Amino acid sequence: MLGVSAGQQIVGKDQDSDSADLPARYDQLLRAVPFVAEVTVASTGSIAVRQWAIRTDRGQTTWMILSSDASHPDGWDSDRSSQRFDFAPALAANVRAAGNEYIVSVALDPQTSFETEQLLSFMMAFSPAQGTYEWYGKRYQWSAVSKLPCFALATNNSR
Repeated sequence: MLGVSAGQQIVGKDQDSDSADLPARYDQLLRAVPFVAEVTVASTGSIAVRQWAIRTDRGQTTWMILSSDASHPDGWDSDRSSQRFDFAPALAANVRAAGNEYIVSVALDPQTSFETEQLLSFMMAFSPAQGTYEWYGKRYQWSAVSKLPCFALATNNSR
């Protein structure tokens, strides 16, 4: 896990800094994007999410919204399934209290080389972890951030 060791050297640094490691963060995110979801929490506690990914189109690399046929045209989907996740600490309370909009998660114990690369991306661009949850019997760590690093948000988020 040499890559993970290298990622630990820059954990906790300012994500927006103009430091020498910024190109490494860009490259790592392009290799393996962790799961990224924008989250809103209503006053009732209900959660809506939309997934984000990185895309390069005509030389421009941006964060873009992923949508499915089941989601709203702008990518929002009510997250009825969030109740079955065992978030610790609770997701809705954490997002609302901190004003964070994006939840980023990776496998807590990577089992594949891709999951290891995702963990390295997480460590370099989104750490520290703020909690864990379980999904389909597997544990994940998550962090909440107020903005996505390295790349601009796409202006036209069509599929």
